[in-house]
Amino acid sequence: MILLTDRPVQLETPRHYFRTAFTPNEAFYVRWHLDGIPNAVDLKNWKLQLEGSVNKPFSLGLSTS
Repeated sequence: MILLTDRPVQLETPRHYFRTAFTPNEAFYVRWHLDGIPNAVDLKNWKLQLEGSVNKPFSLGLSTS
């Protein structure tokens, strides 16, 4: 990864990864626009909320059991 800035974190994918159709997860670019940079995620409480211009808002979570 190419470090562009460290606050906020911006990491760029090196060009050689674009020689194939798929970019590996570990080489995918990172853009972080908030002040706090998380070091861990509590998967029991993490939720993705889908709302706005949708017929029925809902949320998805990750089961760790």
